[in-house]
Amino acid sequence: MTGIILSKADAYRRRYLEPAQRAKLFVPARLPHWRTLRRLRFQGEPYWRCPKYTIVFEITPLGQAGDVLARWEGGALDCPSTWWWDDAVPWCWFTTDYLTTPTGSLQTWTYDVTWNNANNSVEVIGAGGGGCGGDDYSDGGAGGGYSIVNDLSLSTNASWETGTGGTGTSTVGNAGGSTWFNGSTIGTSSCGATGGAGGPGTGAAAAGGTASVGSGHTGGSGGPGLHIGGAGGGGAAGPHGIGGNGGGGSTSTNWGTGGGGGGGGANANAATASAGSAGGNNYLSAGGGAAGTTGAGSPGTAGGGGGSSGSTTHTAGAGGAGTDYSASYGSGGGGGGTYFSSGAAVGGLGGAFGGGGGAVAYYAGGNTIGAGGAGLIVLTWTPAAGAAIYPSQLIFVLP
Repeated sequence: MTGIILSKADAYRRRYLEPAQRAKLFVPARLPHWRTLRRLRFQGEPYWRCPKYTIVFEITPLGQAGDVLARWEGGALDCPSTWWWDDAVPWCWFTTDYLTTPTGSLQTWTYDVTWNNANNSVEVIGAGGGGCGGDDYSDGGAGGGYSIVNDLSLSTNASWETGTGGTGTSTVGNAGGSTWFNGSTIGTSSCGATGGAGGPGTGAAAAGGTASVGSGHTGGSGGPGLHIGGAGGGGAAGPHGIGGNGGGGSTSTNWGTGGGGGGGGANANAATASAGSAGGNNYLSAGGGAAGTTGAGSPGTAGGGGGSSGSTTHTAGAGGAGTDYSASYGSGGGGGGTYFSSGAAVGGLGGAFGGGGGAVAYYAGGNTIGAGGAGLIVLTWTPAAGAAIYPSQLIFVLP
């Protein structure tokens, strides 16, 4: 397959008189592999946290996805009347729709007329559980599960719900809510994942969320607070695999605290001395927050948050936001854990989306235990073929 270069005369006829010929440059390819989708989204996301956008990409002579040619906010039919590239080449496109808020209540997705029943994916991440606080056992919350379904057939609006992150408490952390698409409950949905469990307050690891409807991966376990060190939250599962487990609290009388597990990545180490452990990295082996040695743990940039030093009261690092899909959407890292002696201690928040919250050892009034990150739904499809969705501005030729 090769690119097509047109003369000015041919360009005029093609642009204004031959929509059928313009359509012949379209290649009805399957959605690219998730690694390629991520690359294209990083190149083409219109702005940070853009909720819905369409990306047009080149089809190379080898039939593979090349570079981004055009991108805009909204669906295929929202293409602006602007020239976007300077060559007439075979092309394909996809639309991504992120559903995030409001959480914890049933919402309605308005059917997009370009939805392609034969070429789509639905992915969901459950919410993370909250950590807990206690004199002896302060356990981190677990990460939400991940599920995917391909080629879901839709012909009308669909109900959806994203889970609310579980709040942290002084006894047992609250579980994160389940996330699902196309159903009034997770049990009747077409794709669903459960949220991570809250820290149990017993010195045990909180269980990660699972792929309840569809196929997928389990969220990372919350770290067990084995003695007096607050444990880290587990990372959310994602398209790259299971979530990383949160680090456990100190097994000695030292006040070390465990860092949060990286979203879809590495486990965090347990603390073994009077200093926190670092947060687990994400699936790219990067992004975990640094441990606190004499102060606060660092927040994760794309992995788990670092645990704070236990020698004095400090703030643990929050879990980093995930980057599995783009620079602003993915499976979040777990929050780091901390210890209270005086003042106010703050457990790390679970990262967006689905990271578990960090625990606070020796919890007292005025402290803040880490809450879990909310759930996420990602819809991706190649707009269905048809003359109505081949805008003339998608084909621009060399002068």
